[in-house]
Amino acid sequence: MARGLAGVHPAVGFLFFFGAAALTMFFAHPAYLLASLALACCYYFLLKGRAGLRFFFGMLAFCLLVGLINPLFSPRGERVLFTWLGGRPYTGEALFYGMTLGGMFLAVSLWFACYNQVMSGDKFTYLFGSRAPALSLVLCMALRLVPHFRGKARRIREGRRCIGKDPAGRRRGERMQAAMEILSALMSCALEDAALTADSMNSRGYGSGPRTRFPRYAAKARDGFLGGWLLVCLAGAAVCGAIGGAGTFGAELPPFGAAAALGLVFEGGFLAVPVILHGKEAWTWRILQSRI
Repeated sequence: MARGLAGVHPAVGFLFFFGAAALTMFFAHPAYLLASLALACCYYFLLKGRAGLRFFFGMLAFCLLVGLINPLFSPRGERVLFTWLGGRPYTGEALFYGMTLGGMFLAVSLWFACYNQVMSGDKFTYLFGSRAPALSLVLCMALRLVPHFRGKARRIREGRRCIGKDPAGRRRGERMQAAMEILSALMSCALEDAALTADSMNSRGYGSGPRTRFPRYAAKARDGFLGGWLLVCLAGAAVCGAIGGAGTFGAELPPFGAAAALGLVFEGGFLAVPVILHGKEAWTWRILQSRI
């Protein structure tokens, strides 16, 4: 059974993730950023559960490091927390700005992680395959590149371990040599896969005519309602946020007026859509199970 946003038309899903990334990157006011980060975390853990803890805490540590390092390179600000390296100031404004940048990076990373769970390669090809076939093919291949080679590297290491070439417990030079041998094997596999893919595409007639779509997604009334709601909320958040100054955030907290508050309401209505859909389907499924 399709869950939440994964069950709607691909155009609606792509519109949501495009808008979520745009709102998070262009409106860096702490109130907007906290709303985006909270809803991104909620939706990410609804999709991944406990399996997403490792990625989340890894990204959280990286973003905290970015925030703590920023005052070391940008000492602008009036509130000096302490001095270091011959009197160089470590200011609260620079720390606040660095934490804001780290939070923005974490929120965008979580939205893209949710995108990878919801928008599969066939959905992306369905949307852009006939309009930009070369671009859609390159992007689909690039998105699968990292997990594909990560799994292949793991299989190579397991194979080497079975023949007694496990680098664990050996000297640093031997471990580096083993890593270079695994990298060499991965490069050979990449070249072989590229040649096989090219031959397969050529034999199937790729590029010889207009591209057709294998999956067909029919738009329903719910998709039209969700698409309209997302467009209204996105436009409202963009206009009100721009008028309220939510996009001109610096080292100091900007004023938060009525326009910025209304934009925050629109942003919340936009970003809460997948969480509401997922929760509604989970609640409906629980009710149906209780009636069995």
